Amino acid sequence: MAGSPRAAPAGTVRAALEDVPLLDQHCHPVVRDDAVWRRTPYQVCFSEAQGAALEAVDGTNVAFQRAKKEVAGLYECEEDVLAMKAWQERSTLPDALRLCARRAGIDALLVDDGIRNEDLMTFDGMEGIMSMQTLSVPVHRVFRVETAAELYAEQVCATLPAGAAQMQSHTSARNAVHTALIQAFANSSPANSECFEKISRACADKKIVALKTAVCYRGGLGIPSRVQLAKNEISNREGNKQLDQLIRTFGDPDVAVGNFGVRTSGTQLRISGSPIGHFVAYMALDVCAEVGKPLQIHTGLGDNDLKIHEANPALLRAFIEDAESKNVPIVLLHGGWPYTREAAFLTANHANVWLDVGLAPAMLSTPAAREMMREAFSIAPLNKIMASTDGHTLPEMFYSGAVRIRALVSDTLQELVDEGDLSLQDAVAFGVGILHNNATRLYKLQRPGPVEVPAAAASPASTREPSAADVPARGLLCREGPGTDAALQTELRESGGWLLRPPPAQGSDGPPIRLVRYVWTDVAGLRRCRAVPWRVFERAVSAEGNRHGLGLTRACMAMPCYADGCVPDSGLSVVGEVRLTPDASTLMRLPWCPTHAMALCHLLEPGTADGSPGGGGPWACCPRSALADLLAAFEEERGCRVRVGIECEFVVLGKVEPDRRANSGLRRAGYAPLDTSAYCATSSFNEHSELMSAIVDAIEGLGLEVEQIHAESAGGQFEVVIGHVGALAAADAVVMVREAVQGAVAKYGDGNLVACFLPKVLKDHAGNGAHLHLSLWKPGQGGAWENVTGGGTGDAAPLSPEGAAFAAGILNRLPGLVALLAGNPASFHRVQPSTWSGAFRCWGVENREAPLRACVGAGGPAAVNIEIKCVDHTANPYVAIAALVAAGREGIAGGERLPAPVSVDPGAAGRDFQKQHGIVRMPTSTQEALGNLQEAGCWEALADGIGEKLLRAAVAVRAAEAAELGGRGLEDIVERLATKF
Repeated sequence: MAGSPRAAPAGTVRAALEDVPLLDQHCHPVVRDDAVWRRTPYQVCFSEAQGAALEAVDGTNVAFQRAKKEVAGLYECEEDVLAMKAWQERSTLPDALRLCARRAGIDALLVDDGIRNEDLMTFDGMEGIMSMQTLSVPVHRVFRVETAAELYAEQVCATLPAGAAQMQSHTSARNAVHTALIQAFANSSPANSECFEKISRACADKKIVALKTAVCYRGGLGIPSRVQLAKNEISNREGNKQLDQLIRTFGDPDVAVGNFGVRTSGTQLRISGSPIGHFVAYMALDVCAEVGKPLQIHTGLGDNDLKIHEANPALLRAFIEDAESKNVPIVLLHGGWPYTREAAFLTANHANVWLDVGLAPAMLSTPAAREMMREAFSIAPLNKIMASTDGHTLPEMFYSGAVRIRALVSDTLQELVDEGDLSLQDAVAFGVGILHNNATRLYKLQRPGPVEVPAAAASPASTREPSAADVPARGLLCREGPGTDAALQTELRESGGWLLRPPPAQGSDGPPIRLVRYVWTDVAGLRRCRAVPWRVFERAVSAEGNRHGLGLTRACMAMPCYADGCVPDSGLSVVGEVRLTPDASTLMRLPWCPTHAMALCHLLEPGTADGSPGGGGPWACCPRSALADLLAAFEEERGCRVRVGIECEFVVLGKVEPDRRANSGLRRAGYAPLDTSAYCATSSFNEHSELMSAIVDAIEGLGLEVEQIHAESAGGQFEVVIGHVGALAAADAVVMVREAVQGAVAKYGDGNLVACFLPKVLKDHAGNGAHLHLSLWKPGQGGAWENVTGGGTGDAAPLSPEGAAFAAGILNRLPGLVALLAGNPASFHRVQPSTWSGAFRCWGVENREAPLRACVGAGGPAAVNIEIKCVDHTANPYVAIAALVAAGREGIAGGERLPAPVSVDPGAAGRDFQKQHGIVRMPTSTQEALGNLQEAGCWEALADGIGEKLLRAAVAVRAAEAAELGGRGLEDIVERLATKF
């Protein structure tokens, strides 16, 4: 899991936040190459000491000892510096940086590249490493003003003749330089200087999102007001001494032209002291006002070049008030430690002050770091606190810093929950802000955009912004699919950038993962997988890996449930292949088999003909990609997102001696129901309580929230209910629930029990459905997303006009949609009158015999949703949800209307009632459903929604299944398919 070495207990803030991406809002470049990386001691990153002081520390400080454990866990080596260095020898610096960012869950960096050290990487180098397709971490620049001012001063001093800086001669030349520096740095209005103009032009660059001043080191934070500073201009005695010293220390440099003025390869100038350092700070402030960007200020903890008593942010009051008058946001870096209370006070009392809580926590012992976080959270508004690593020099500091800050933010918020100050939901929402969204808002970042509060902490009526890109896999937020910026999504698609989030650390929450299952679902509804060793998976999603995936026959979407062959008329053949490509953001350790993991997959075109790295775009017959595309288009057209809740019914069967002469297909196959219980019977739980717990644990171990589990009316039958999530996440969840249930049942029964999802298993009992609950969401007042499915008062009440049109689009096409929702010949043995399966086309409010039910519940309009009952587990969940959204989309576009709702069991109402209300029998065979699907209005809507090629393949598979199984009785079908689903 990203950013955490141990799995957090469920129901805690840490569990909810452990995989929320970290926006690292302040860090620095790493070293420039492998050689420097390998020779640099780890200690330099975990102590602010330098030189002899660092040697005296000798790794005995708590921060280094703790970081050593974290890095050893990352590298899976001994907690020994030599072992860690040995790992370095086998790797490369770019790979290590990407690994640290992936495992830490970092999804953006704000890099201050103003440290003048030839051993450090350039900003462009950092950006290049982090923009690889397998990572795609945006890198933004923080512009350090002192560095730019020093470069300008060097440019001015470079006009001196050689040796003139030290010689008594050339007085006129030195005076000219002196005058130029006064103009640059001693003006009471810095905006009048040439230096200001150069810096202002440079900071207009869109890659620069903030400026930074290190005035803490260059004169202290006791910055006087502009009026007071003007009285102490550099032309006075002290100022003249400072400028003379600048000129004399410039030396006789070997001048080299750089991107900004002139850099010296010899002596570098250093602007320091008051008043010159304070003038530069005001220059930074004025540039920020000019270009509309925040100003970061180092406060508190630093190296031995800093006078700690001058690093107290309380000294900044005059400067902050000046910034406030210019609407310039001020970011107090590093929490101001040991003056955190003062920093929090300023954040609380000045609208333009924000607080960063990075660096210090990584340098302090855990008790001290917790106390610092408590002080920060005690008074500072939580929506103005941000996190960072202050990573620099070594990649490992980014990982350790991210792990540290995530844990401390989570635990401090948990304390506030435990004390009753915050609800769990609010604490998680604030945590998401601190780790990510507050910085997104302050710096106005488009990449990455804001992330959402994990569903694990949200109530059903939550106003958190829902997204079809929610992936309920231990909180991992998949950034592919709807819910992201459309331009970004297009860019990701074109670049092949599906793998946007890191896999969990190998062995981080259990034994080493040996195999990773690449899982996909075909159009017959069968889940299939191919497995690779962990090293193969990690290499495939690492920086040096390619995007080719695993080769898979194009016939994979033309296979029926009864055979592994390519059906005719599918448009596909056994010639050619696609690439089975894992979405790393869905990687999950399997609770029932902890040494295995699974990842859901996209099917991609093989890519370029010349064999260059990178797969092509999504294959036209990839169901997961088709659903993602449709949801994105629907949101773009209607500003509307779709959320889906799922119900999964299944029968638990025990193995018995096969009886080939039995009438029962189950008995002939060697199975019998687990019990003969009834709907919601407590006897099922009393008899099988441990099995029920095992099933729930398996599902929730994959990051899903079980809302209900209960016995159903067939023998050995149970139902699991999962709350509403984004539509793409819901389709993923269906796959995950099916896998978890079958895995848990098989393990619990030591191979003697199986879970069967076949639509009809027992002739005289209810069948297994896979009901879907759909709702529409739009931004409401204040930008919060709201359920707009309900709230209507007309003929279609409780549905809103838009909700009713969406439902009408589905209902009008339902006889054809069934071919994709429940189109296996076994499905039509389930959909029978008065069996809770929706056998007659109609709709009703809370009518459980209608195939389309308007659900109200106790939540009022905010809880209204549309249930579709004629769905079962022979459907591909991505195709099924896409078909419903495509039909609903057409209903909205055409302003379609619902007939009057039906408030009785339509199957028991009699023919006269049915005729009067336009109630007709739903299809009773696959052939009939396919005929309805071919009708005008249905085929066009589906072809436009999910693509003609995928639709053609799905129809061909259903037609082949009808030809093979349609004439068989239920018992023959059960005997043949019981272990398929």
